[in-house]
Amino acid sequence: MNRLPLTALRAFEATASHMSFAAAATALYVSPAAISQQIRALETTLGYPLFERLGASIRLTAEGARLLPRVKRGFEELRRAMDEALRSQDTRRINVSLLASFLQRWLLPRLPEFQGAHPDIDLRLSASTQMVDLGDSDFHAAIRFGAGRWPGVQARRLLDDWLVPVCNAELLRRLGPITAFADLGRYTLLHANAEPWNDWVKPLFGRRHEVPVRSELDDSASAVIAAERGYGVAMARWSLVAGDVQASRLACAAEWAVHHHRAYYFVTTAAKGQLPAVQLLADWLFDTAAAFGPPPVRLKRKAPARRS
Repeated sequence: MNRLPLTALRAFEATASHMSFAAAATALYVSPAAISQQIRALETTLGYPLFERLGASIRLTAEGARLLPRVKRGFEELRRAMDEALRSQDTRRINVSLLASFLQRWLLPRLPEFQGAHPDIDLRLSASTQMVDLGDSDFHAAIRFGAGRWPGVQARRLLDDWLVPVCNAELLRRLGPITAFADLGRYTLLHANAEPWNDWVKPLFGRRHEVPVRSELDDSASAVIAAERGYGVAMARWSLVAGDVQASRLACAAEWAVHHHRAYYFVTTAAKGQLPAVQLLADWLFDTAAAFGPPPVRLKRKAPARRS
């Protein structure tokens, strides 16, 4: 074919989706006669019928049923290409999805530096626990916390993290630091879904030691706030409490931090990653993350069991 019969294919898709010439005509704002004409032209071009006419109703032939999913995929790809082309017109506006805890406790205190260096970039941050579809949405990038294995995207390891128990300074002075497994019994242990205590305990004190979960908080931020108020000691990611420790709102309650098995990743697609504003943000994030140090305690990646 010298040119692709897009109009006829669109008429075929609409008719097959509604199983009605009249409904397809309404959807495409044309007459039923125009739809019928386009379908017959396409059938002539292909050399076989796409629909069986059964009085007032129609149904797909075997050939039509085979063609339909491919036509749908083709139009969906065209729609995505057009959406992405339209979105990329405003090359100084970028939308980024990330966890609220990371946004509030790590990124926001550092963000004025980026805004000062790039005042022309309109950076829009959306905090959510839901994973966005970067290929089919307005989002240009995301900062995700995980193992780094997500299909269809480019994920670059941005920031490692550490598990460290924290509490307020007054509670630490009163109860003393955690140096052995038995020391945990002096404290009320605050549990968060994302940071189980056993991920810290077992690498340090051995697999036979396990902390029972009596109550659990929905998110990491709630556990940290409870620790700040003196309710107990929380297991926290260092990225979320470093500012509080430096400001003396919290203190490290133990001499060890354990390397987290997950990390933060900067995630984008091949196409969106080429946008100048996205590249500037990525460069700044990686430079800033490289300057962020680990907790000021002894660090363990894989620790041998210690005597309790």
